[in-house]
Amino acid sequence: MGRSFLLFGVALALGSCAWADVATQTDWLGGPGIPGPVTDWGTRFDIGTDLDWDTTPGQLKLIIKMGEFPVGALDGAVNCEASDFDYDGDVDIVACTQQGNSIVWFENLDDGDAWSQHAIATTSGPLFVQVADLDQDSDRDVIASISGTDEIVWWENKNQGTQWIAHVVESDFDARQLRAQDFDGDDDADIVAVSSATGDVVWWESRLPQSLPWIKHYIDGSLLGAYTVAAGDWDYDGDYDVVAGSNTANDIILYTNDLQFTGSWIKSTIDANMTYPYWLLLEQVDTDNRLEVVCAAGNQVAIYDYLDTMSSWNKVVIDLTLPYAYSVTAADLDNDGDKDLAAMSWTQGDLVWYEHQGTVWERHLVDGAVGGATTVVIGDIDGDNVPDLAGTALYDDTVSWWRIGGFSSPGVCQSSIYDTGIQTAVWQYILYSYTIPTYTSVAFNVRSSDNPADMGAWSPLITEPGSLVGYLENGDRYMQYLTTLTTTNPYATPSLKDVTISWTETGIEGGETPVLSLTTPNPVSGAFTLRWTLSAPGTATLVVYDTAGRMVRSAAEGWFEAGEHTTTIEGLPAGSYAACLQGEGFTALRRVVVLP
Repeated sequence: MGRSFLLFGVALALGSCAWADVATQTDWLGGPGIPGPVTDWGTRFDIGTDLDWDTTPGQLKLIIKMGEFPVGALDGAVNCEASDFDYDGDVDIVACTQQGNSIVWFENLDDGDAWSQHAIATTSGPLFVQVADLDQDSDRDVIASISGTDEIVWWENKNQGTQWIAHVVESDFDARQLRAQDFDGDDDADIVAVSSATGDVVWWESRLPQSLPWIKHYIDGSLLGAYTVAAGDWDYDGDYDVVAGSNTANDIILYTNDLQFTGSWIKSTIDANMTYPYWLLLEQVDTDNRLEVVCAAGNQVAIYDYLDTMSSWNKVVIDLTLPYAYSVTAADLDNDGDKDLAAMSWTQGDLVWYEHQGTVWERHLVDGAVGGATTVVIGDIDGDNVPDLAGTALYDDTVSWWRIGGFSSPGVCQSSIYDTGIQTAVWQYILYSYTIPTYTSVAFNVRSSDNPADMGAWSPLITEPGSLVGYLENGDRYMQYLTTLTTTNPYATPSLKDVTISWTETGIEGGETPVLSLTTPNPVSGAFTLRWTLSAPGTATLVVYDTAGRMVRSAAEGWFEAGEHTTTIEGLPAGSYAACLQGEGFTALRRVVVLP
């Protein structure tokens, strides 16, 4: 849990206990560009970096990182997959180009800012790629469907991606999409693929660990126009099932793996009227004990959920405005514990993600100008523990990645220089309201000068609202603040709601010893002790007020000798308070937060 403190601003008058002058900023909506000097901060400031000042009026927050970043040029890029290809701890990208006749991998050199392109193969019309450790030698190999030669080929990874050896899995097979999974439960990766021309759905049993040839097994031979295939343990029985779709027959078919018991696959129809299914997933997107089928097809993205009570599939369309929805992928993109989706539209060039909010999916447009958007995949490209999107653009001839979430840190706001209008300012307090979720912070630096063209160095960091004694030079006319918002949780941002800096010509606190201080760390828990100092004997009162300006304690009143005094305050409920000390010719104020 985080904390939210409401501290005392200029509008709060504590009886006659008030400072002489204050500068307050409660809104940053006007944006940067005003260096000053100014006599009213208003809604403007000087410089802002990685901060959101206009989404929520009256609050300063960290921005969400977004944007497109190039991976590399690839003539007619059609398909890709994200994987740590060289086992160096970051996410690389493997991609293919059907018209460019090549398969390459892009090495991530600097958290997505720099890439090195490496050739895997030159081959005739590679259409679809997958990454898996087929030969169980602890590196990642590449499998591809080759449209020009009607082959399925895998490339053996040698020397961390610097050498590749081609091996043919199957010839004379009009393969479209393919997937690698262990279908027979022998702990090695097999391959499943579909053929558009013959309507075959086939899996190849791997015997690479035994140095034996692949064995071809038919799942179905009548799904003409088959284009897309996916694998997953749909019924949670410990083996991998297959779902396939035909974009000419408009069928989506489930093949339940029953190899362990009958040596066969059980075929059932999910949808016999889905126009142009181009991409299928088997993913857990709800809380039942089955995977759902996710489909990108025609102009829509849809989810099929099997209803046990009705022995049928319930179709939920989450988007009907995505022309030629070509690919879809799933992951928890916003760290809320459920699966979200991302999809691409080939003809419209849209890259979108859908935020899963219970039974509602909220659509977010990431990029509306991806020329020939084909494949979208998910991976933490920049290493900030927040998922990113990567994809191919057939017409733009590019592979790119996109940030879609996670807060930047730190974010910095430098205020306009404030002109107090006096040459004898004695600085008193910096008070501010803020909300700080766990692992976030709000802190300040301040500076003052008698020359606005030379404001000098910033003060040490201020991490708690309170006295400015020792932070600013008394007697300066101009002052300025710098606030820094930070987070180590990329899904949480602090927010600053207002800031007040006070001063007086006569002084509330003087010298190196504060007139009024707190002997325990602030916030406090339970009783706390106030220490206060009189430079000369005389009458004084010490009163505690709540945030509404009501007096809640009369702590001390009468004639006191010069020197240091202590007063203990007990029994206050949790909340924010102001302790106010008044004497002959001075007033002192101390903010106190009492925790539950």
